[in-house]
Amino acid sequence: VWLNCLSLQHIGGISIFYRCAEAGATVLLHDKFDAKRVREDMERFCVTHISLVPAMLARLLEAGPPPARLKYALTGGGPLSASLAQRAQQAGWPVCPTYGMSEAASQVATLAALPPDWREGMVGPPLPGISVDIVDENGLPSQDEGRIRVRGPGVMTGYANAAHAAGHGLVDGWFVSGDRGYFDEHGNLVVLGRHDDVLVSGG
Repeated sequence: VWLNCLSLQHIGGISIFYRCAEAGATVLLHDKFDAKRVREDMERFCVTHISLVPAMLARLLEAGPPPARLKYALTGGGPLSASLAQRAQQAGWPVCPTYGMSEAASQVATLAALPPDWREGMVGPPLPGISVDIVDENGLPSQDEGRIRVRGPGVMTGYANAAHAAGHGLVDGWFVSGDRGYFDEHGNLVVLGRHDDVLVSGG
């Protein structure tokens, strides 16, 4: 049972339906985020999965420990701070930091559990079937920090454009994101922040 309290106008909210349809799982849909109602329904309907932005997770921590049936609390849509992650972990929340984007059908990488050496930005290895690498300012693969690019069956075929040309916004099938990061020694993607300016609205 996956509780969906994210906006359905965003890939994070709508993708939950696709995942659950493929898995034969139940979606419990909330029309908005209300911490008290979410916490009550998690208990009442034996919720096992929930997707949250960090601000939602912080509000739920105030509402008490997670219900016993909860297996995964995916967090994305913005950076998860070390202090919030530590508070959540100490309270028993099964936090799973994720990284994704609309152009890649939501998730690109997910950390199934916080390891002892977790640090801000660590979001785990790329999901199966998704290729992720780092490129420098010239678009060449790099072993250091750089821009994150993504390729795979979940990546868009291109942005809409007047000429209806496929591949618009892609480079040889790769989508070069506006995010910077690197891979650690264990193959975990670590997201450092934006390469360019972005306005964050509503969390």
